Amino acid sequence: MNAAAEYRPSRADRIGIVAFMIAGIAILAWSAYAGLMRVMELLLGEDARFLVRFPDTPVETPLGEGGAPVALQLDAATIAVRQMTPLGFWSGVLEQSAFFVGLATVVVCLLLLSRRALRGEIFSRSSTALVAIAGLTGLAGFGLSAFFQGLAGAEALLSVTGGELTGFVVFTLEPFHFVIAAFVTTLVINTYAVGARIERETAGLI
Repeated sequence: MNAAAEYRPSRADRIGIVAFMIAGIAILAWSAYAGLMRVMELLLGEDARFLVRFPDTPVETPLGEGGAPVALQLDAATIAVRQMTPLGFWSGVLEQSAFFVGLATVVVCLLLLSRRALRGEIFSRSSTALVAIAGLTGLAGFGLSAFFQGLAGAEALLSVTGGELTGFVVFTLEPFHFVIAAFVTTLVINTYAVGARIERETAGLI
């Protein structure tokens, strides 16, 4: 007899898992709505907003007493553009697409894992595969989304300035955050892989 096969989550566990699944579905629905609204904004071309990054750029703003200029360091700004270039438009669309695909993959995999947990199936090769797909696709999707966001912002800035402005950045990624996310993903994948192997090795011993 396999002890893992006899395990069933408690009532409190089932309530928590179901609440988690409902939250995941709500997050996915909101992400789809937000992405659709963003694409509609790009299609209509009515003051579409874009994030542009200017790392360590000194600027002066009238924030001092009597409107006196105050030196600031500009890292990022949002600009509004009415007419985008084709590259900027498709970069904005791909940004939303990459983010939604990454998020949708993560949510769907977690929902499938939750359904397996409701049946008492925690560690298995299928669960490990779901964790790996969620983690790797999420990392790739969010990284690509950041890249296309930077590309769209650069195109928006170039369209406003006539292509004469320099000093902006197309793509930025916080190495520390990305490394931590990759580390956590690898740790969870290895945990599920080890758990699945232990279950296979102990099957029939209890």
